Amino acid sequence: MTTLRDLAIDGPALHAFVIGVGRYDWFKGGTHQRPRARRDDHCRSFAQLMAPPVSATAMCEALLGPLGARPELPLGSLEVLISAQEPVRLAGDDDSTEIAPAVMREVTAAFERWYERCDGHADNVALFHFCGHGVQIGRGPHGLLLQDTGENLFSYFANAVDLDRTVQGMEDNAAEKQLFIVDACRGMPSSLEDAASLDATALKSPAREPRSRDRLVLRSTDVTADAYARLKSPSLFTRAVLRALSMPREPRQGSRWEVTTDTIGPYVR
Repeated sequence: MTTLRDLAIDGPALHAFVIGVGRYDWFKGGTHQRPRARRDDHCRSFAQLMAPPVSATAMCEALLGPLGARPELPLGSLEVLISAQEPVRLAGDDDSTEIAPAVMREVTAAFERWYERCDGHADNVALFHFCGHGVQIGRGPHGLLLQDTGENLFSYFANAVDLDRTVQGMEDNAAEKQLFIVDACRGMPSSLEDAASLDATALKSPAREPRSRDRLVLRSTDVTADAYARLKSPSLFTRAVLRALSMPREPRQGSRWEVTTDTIGPYVR
């Protein structure tokens, strides 16, 4: 587990969950390889990545710095999981915090902690940020691939997150304002052309009755498209998101500083 901050603030706060996945155990170049006779087609469709750990690190450092230091909405908690080829250290860290990898068991546990904190106050802001491989079959759910995706050959995407159903599950959460920032491809590799669905995992089952939320799901690319980034640097999308979160809407005279869900998307675009 990696809880970098949990201040137990009595009142509205920003609660963030950041995931960056650049290392994939079962994909080409990974540490786990099946015997040649059982090698699957999916693993050849996905490469190891370098930008997601850097993007996740940049998001965490911004949250621990300027974004989380505003008195009107302080950073109450930060969960972070990063899978990289080398250990990740955050700026200002004392080197004693080992960031756990983004495997399904860690993601499930971190999501539960994040959910409970977000649920503590209606005026909390829930922020979810993912950077890594993504895949989507047609107009079906958007799957976010974790480090151990592909571990089960016959349920290949069980260790991937079903973003759409997870977002729907957050309708049960008390936090009125919810931001889901997704820096991942939405293409479909040729190995999935005959697949009916991904059967990825929802981190929480969808609510029985949908509820209205001030919610933004902001994705880095459109359906069927790939997402790109420069090597070893935060993606352009993550950088644009950080700028958008730092810039308020045009304030009316006498009104307080505020970033809103309806201004972030247009600014990023």
